[in-house]
Amino acid sequence: MRQKVLTARAISLAASLAIVALISGGCGDDKKTESTPKPPVVTPTPPVVTPPPTPVVPVTPPVVTPPPTPVVTPVAAQKDGPTLFRSCVACHGPKADKPGMNKGRPPATMTEDEIVTALKGYKAGTNNAYGTGALMKGNMAPFSEKDIETVAAHIKTLK
Repeated sequence: MRQKVLTARAISLAASLAIVALISGGCGDDKKTESTPKPPVVTPTPPVVTPPPTPVVPVTPPVVTPPPTPVVTPVAAQKDGPTLFRSCVACHGPKADKPGMNKGRPPATMTEDEIVTALKGYKAGTNNAYGTGALMKGNMAPFSEKDIETVAAHIKTLK
């Protein structure tokens, strides 16, 4: 019976030592037995260090001021009657036989002098016949006096 108690104590002692060895990382003995499980080896991962972004410095091109462009409208660029009359066609028709915005007299029914007087008045802002003065002033802005006379002469040739 005494032998059984000693054997039980020895087993208990061996189990206690094994538990202490597992908890403390070993019993100081470098020799490992096959029955003791090997703790996993954890290798610390070095932190990923991202370099700071390189600051982007915008390259400012030199400021080049172009020379001023002369104000020339396509209508007034060509000084012939048909080209000047192109801006009139939308409201007065290709033969100038329609009243602009369905108001007033068609230019084809007017004399050349009446057309010139009306167009110069629109350009100066003094003619507001039939309430179309502001619209016609904008249309006549690029026309010179010579252009007005040219377009008036052209209107009289339309049939």
